[in-house]
Amino acid sequence: MLKDKSILVLGGINMDFVVKAKRVRKPGETLIGSDFSTILRGKGAT
Repeated sequence: MLKDKSILVLGGINMDFVVKAKRVRKPGETLIGSDFSTILRGKGAT
């Protein structure tokens, strides 16, 4: 028998997804990037 279970979240996390590109894209354009990384940040961090 399965019982109902609850999840309690006591905090949160913000994560940036960063991809390097040779230049800034133009409106409507898609660029191929490289060097994908993730960066953990707090809320409101710069």
